[in-house]
Amino acid sequence: MVVLSVPDVTRLRELVDDVPAAQALHRRYDVCESVLSEDADADAVVERIRTYNATLAALCERLDGPDVTCRHDQAGEPSRSLFGAPFTLDEISSLDYFHPSLAGQAGSQTRCGC
Repeated sequence: MVVLSVPDVTRLRELVDDVPAAQALHRRYDVCESVLSEDADADAVVERIRTYNATLAALCERLDGPDVTCRHDQAGEPSRSLFGAPFTLDEISSLDYFHPSLAGQAGSQTRCGC
């Protein structure tokens, strides 16, 4: 099992802001409104993700072993950071403009050393 940190998904808003197909799809299907809606509190979302990642890191310290591989954000190790990893529109699936595309998944694997 591999445990990865949660990326900063609030950056999706900037990426899809000028993509009419993404905007229409998100409105029509209410895709992750806590992040993508006009009323979303990005600072609160970022803080929640930081809390999730801190919890994952603490659990990984106890679980890391032959059956569990943890790749979480660690201070001073940007190569193991998914939270701060840059991503582009090409790395987002055009099916929902939220989840990673195949290129995005490959980039995540490269960034975390999976």
